[in-house]
Amino acid sequence: VTNAQTIPYRAFRNCSFLEEINLNDGIVGVGAEAFSNCEIKSINLLSLSNMGNSAFEGCILLEHFEIGDQLKSIPERAFSGCINLKNINSSSDGQFIIPNSVREIGSAAFAGCNSLRSLTIPFVGNKPNSSDQYGVLGYVFGEKTWTGAISKSHYYGSNYYHYFPPMLTSVTVTNAQTIPYRAFRNCSFLQSVRINGSVNHNFGKEAFDNCVRPVYI
Repeated sequence: VTNAQTIPYRAFRNCSFLEEINLNDGIVGVGAEAFSNCEIKSINLLSLSNMGNSAFEGCILLEHFEIGDQLKSIPERAFSGCINLKNINSSSDGQFIIPNSVREIGSAAFAGCNSLRSLTIPFVGNKPNSSDQYGVLGYVFGEKTWTGAISKSHYYGSNYYHYFPPMLTSVTVTNAQTIPYRAFRNCSFLQSVRINGSVNHNFGKEAFDNCVRPVYI
């Protein structure tokens, strides 16, 4: 593709026979499901400012993704089922770094990302001011199970679960003002939680119940 500004809704959906898709620089929009179930391994969209739901859902061979600071939102199920996605904005395997420019992350955006080990996010949950079930770490991983997922009763009672990547051990929050109610509750699989210092101990009730205590950056 040589001269596009956007990739339309479902443009390459289910084109699993394609081994490579080369895009011109300057693409600012990717429609919903535009690349869903494609078998591309890497894609750079540094000018991207708008992404539709499930844009890369089911891209099982996708290994690397770059996000520029124009992107304000990672939508619902954007990378769901990307089981081999090794890194976002990083050269280290297992590391996803979401820039502070992102101000919203949709439900199950990273569901099924089994290779995730270390997650850096601007805030916990859906938005910087999220609360209740929208303000917990598990929101971005969703409420539907997948192969290998860790299930945790995270916000509500014992019949309500979020599902987490099996190798996730580290979370860094870089730009939050508060840590919501039960944000990390029962995340006992985490070995490290790092929080930006401007939070200033502004933690909701049970924010770290049955989880490691945070250190500050």
